[in-house]
Amino acid sequence: MKTLTEKSLRPVRRQAERVALTRERIVSSAQRIFARDGFEAAKLEEIASDAGYTRGAFYANYKNKEELFVAVAGLQIENQISIALRAVRSKTGIQSKIDAILQQSSDMSEARTWVLLMIEFSLFVLRHPQRKKHLVSLYDRLLKGIETVFEDIHREIDRKPPVPLSIMGIGFYSLVQGLVLQEMLNANCVTPKVSTDLLGIYLHAVLGEL
Repeated sequence: MKTLTEKSLRPVRRQAERVALTRERIVSSAQRIFARDGFEAAKLEEIASDAGYTRGAFYANYKNKEELFVAVAGLQIENQISIALRAVRSKTGIQSKIDAILQQSSDMSEARTWVLLMIEFSLFVLRHPQRKKHLVSLYDRLLKGIETVFEDIHREIDRKPPVPLSIMGIGFYSLVQGLVLQEMLNANCVTPKVSTDLLGIYLHAVLGEL
């Protein structure tokens, strides 16, 4: 027999489930539309409609497009870091771990799309500095994730990092951002192979292998 407390909690649970489902659908639609149109060109009305909701339903869950972008990009960051950690933990030896990171970097076109979106979002924030907290939140999660990958490698090889892990992570992601952008703008010179080779040089240097 259900207790009074269990019965009274049912509507609350159902409401929480509905909210979670709404957010999941909005994020799923936003992920596709941001990737297709870019951050600034993506329209909230289209995202809401694609998810099967009204504009009002969108604002019941997210304050604005920037907050939604942070939610979507945050999921992408968590996914990419999780993949990177599984890749390096599945290998033994520093060279094998470096190769795993480089393989992931060269294979994942979706990750490249989100690097470009992060660049676009960064430029948006530079034009609207009052929105900086959104960008800080994203980069904090991203850089902490990259630090975790490098920390995992150094722990296994029992070697002290030559520079702080935070600096190592900033250097790596800054290089990734710049190379992805150059692949788009200067494809004749900066091919995916060139990018992979340059990332390899950086990884060998900061991991003490050169």
